[in-house]
Amino acid sequence: YEWIYDCMVDSLEEWQDYAPFTYPHRPLGNKPVAIGYDPARNVDASVCVVAAVPERPGENFRLLEKHFWQGQDFEEQTQNMLDILNRYNVVHLGMDTTALGLAVGDRLERFYPSITRYDMNQDLKSQFILQARNIFQKKRVEIDFGDTDVISSFLSIQPYETRTRGLSYDSARNKDTGHADLSWAMMYLFGYEPFSGEIEQAESTIFSLDGY
Repeated sequence: YEWIYDCMVDSLEEWQDYAPFTYPHRPLGNKPVAIGYDPARNVDASVCVVAAVPERPGENFRLLEKHFWQGQDFEEQTQNMLDILNRYNVVHLGMDTTALGLAVGDRLERFYPSITRYDMNQDLKSQFILQARNIFQKKRVEIDFGDTDVISSFLSIQPYETRTRGLSYDSARNKDTGHADLSWAMMYLFGYEPFSGEIEQAESTIFSLDGY
């Protein structure tokens, strides 16, 4: 809990380059962002998060936007994602492409070919958890003080022992945090960096609505 709380800031004071109200169609200008997307249908809400990414050593991720889409089919979710892609210079879009995510991913890939697809399993979950823990411990992400649901979502993920794989992770579903959907979306966003923690070169992929 303390690791995440220590990453919280007053975004109005700290993020002077972010202007969602003054420039809603390009709130961060041409600065690079990463998107994490955990699609769902019916029981859980689909969650999409947007964060500014570190452009050089010493800079942090900054959580700019959170979106929760309940009960939407893949066409509606695709359109929502395209609207976000049109407002930012996206250098990474990481998403779970199992189940409903496969249909959304296939449609998005026509406009944003560089989607990073995650076919989730226990080994990959463990890697994401360890990466997120490292990022929070080193205070390499900034979250607005009002986004306390980030804390509750990560706290809902608990370790457990398995007979064959040792330590693994899972989350209990509840009405407030879903199935830890917000935290998984953030971890797909952190996938902008390899699990070694090295920063990628921020190169955007041209986004086009042609053919939609």
